[in-house]
Amino acid sequence: MLDIETMKKKMCKIAFDWAVNEIARAELKPTVKELSFEPGFTMPSPEEYVYSAFVGGDKCVVRKDWLNESPEYVKTECQIITNWSQIEADYPEIAEQMLENGFDLYIYFEGGPTRKMNKTWDER
Repeated sequence: MLDIETMKKKMCKIAFDWAVNEIARAELKPTVKELSFEPGFTMPSPEEYVYSAFVGGDKCVVRKDWLNESPEYVKTECQIITNWSQIEADYPEIAEQMLENGFDLYIYFEGGPTRKMNKTWDER
């Protein structure tokens, strides 16, 4: 019998490892910070940027990816978040959407940095 929660945790760990590898591959210098949201915060539209989270154990990487600029150019910002468990407790809907976006982003890049981007985020 397949345990959905175990499978979900395993897939999240795979996506987290990919996100960490992308930081190293692209030689990004993520800031370490606590994440906070202004009252009334809503998730940005994918036309603006994709806001995603990758969680592995007690570590969390948050990415902002601008994917619809042009097929040849992708801009990414990364942060290491120190208070993810607090975000999940205070903003469960936002946290869940960020995790879903993270997994979708991992799939969008097909788990690797060399994917030729020929689709917009909306076509994923």
